[in-house]
Amino acid sequence: MNINRPARMIYPEPKQVKWQEGTLRIDKPQVLTLPGNSQCADFFAETWRNFTSGTSVVTINAAALPANTFTLAAEKSPALPDLAGKSTYALKIDTQGIAAKAADETALRQAWLSMLQMLNARPGAREISGFQIPCAEIQDYPLMKFRSAHLCIFPETSLKALEKSIQLLGMYKYTHVVLEFWGMLKLDALPELAWPQAYSKDQVRPLLQLIRDLGMKPIPMFNHWGHATASRVRCGRHVVLDQNPLFEPLFEPDGWTWCLSSPETLKLLAEVRRELIEFFGEVEYFHLGCDEAYSHATCDACRQHDPAELLAEYLNAVNTDLKNRNIRPFIWGDALLDASCWNGYIALSRADQRTHEALELLSRDFIIADWQYGIQDKTQNATVKHFMEHGFDVVTAPWHDTLNIDALGEIAIEQNAFGMMLTTWHTLPVHIDILFHAGNIMWGGKNAGSNNPQYSRTSITSQAAFLRKIRKGPAAFADAGWRSFETVEIKEP
Repeated sequence: MNINRPARMIYPEPKQVKWQEGTLRIDKPQVLTLPGNSQCADFFAETWRNFTSGTSVVTINAAALPANTFTLAAEKSPALPDLAGKSTYALKIDTQGIAAKAADETALRQAWLSMLQMLNARPGAREISGFQIPCAEIQDYPLMKFRSAHLCIFPETSLKALEKSIQLLGMYKYTHVVLEFWGMLKLDALPELAWPQAYSKDQVRPLLQLIRDLGMKPIPMFNHWGHATASRVRCGRHVVLDQNPLFEPLFEPDGWTWCLSSPETLKLLAEVRRELIEFFGEVEYFHLGCDEAYSHATCDACRQHDPAELLAEYLNAVNTDLKNRNIRPFIWGDALLDASCWNGYIALSRADQRTHEALELLSRDFIIADWQYGIQDKTQNATVKHFMEHGFDVVTAPWHDTLNIDALGEIAIEQNAFGMMLTTWHTLPVHIDILFHAGNIMWGGKNAGSNNPQYSRTSITSQAAFLRKIRKGPAAFADAGWRSFETVEIKEP
């Protein structure tokens, strides 16, 4: 028997796996034992039921176990493993059962998800007649503490698609999920901030709970500067002005950028922040956007101000508002880089705006998300170092190119940056495999299993298997997989 070859890969790849001889057979009712104060019971029970297609019975037993542990066995509970070195969770599977110990409840959920990935239906029958898991000892921890993905909700984005993406992010052990509603969340602050077909809070609320159930935390996002249209620039829509042109004074003349000298604009954006924070519940961060503000300070009122000082004063006031709620803001970094000085990097501060001069004036509470989509080499780390040398926490922000993800992942790890934020924009349905790839890089770096051909080839098929198992019940064509088509991929010119 080759005990070095697992029956199924684990995503992201653990730091240490010792495959042992033997297999744990699961063909009897199981007892899941947790500490009495554990918050994991419902999530563990539901995911066990889904991953076993409802064929394996599990009974929850509250016992005097140490915090952040669990055992799963048909009879006597196995001994708990010890956490070694930097490990945030330890998982042990032998022929008697499964036991785990973790540094906190989030890591305990991660141990559980790793175990579920190893669970296989026992071969030899047409239908499930039991399960088995290869015996192993795992010690694991992430290289990045902050591992996030930015999900956009467009009018074409279904709640089911969001649910699938969140489920995969949880499986791949992300820590945070940024939700940006492109006119697709109905807000009390101003009804015209949402399209008529936008989702209600009641429709979105289960997704926030799902994020938390999977051991992650949600981050609300609302563009506070550029992208005020809540539409992609090439599409030409404006969620507010197309519905009510009387609100034109809230924006710069072209409508693309919020007017920062308007008291009514500042009041509205403050109301939006308060409403989103109340809706999301307890949050650590708020993403303010602040990229691609092409028309900054072009109205008559804004032109009376120094453009860099206008931006810095505005953002610092927003930070003060959030700080009073113990929330840190994220902003994109493009406008804080002088386009004339950063050849080869995304830098959008123009000579007529000089917004890069705001960098020195900004509170160091801001976390800068440095989106650099053309970088494919870890030596191209100058912008990250620039922001960090100015005293800011930085997350690298790649997009759909795997070489870009690899490079920015390596930069974040080597520079000891705050972490990474994978952006997905409108390409998620076509490039959903990047959730796997980026998650693996954030957890284990470039040398993790994603560079192993066997690991990479099976990532998509395993991803599909996870989705089939983690969801509830069977699915028709429209709800299966992650694309709405099979034969033709529609691309924009």
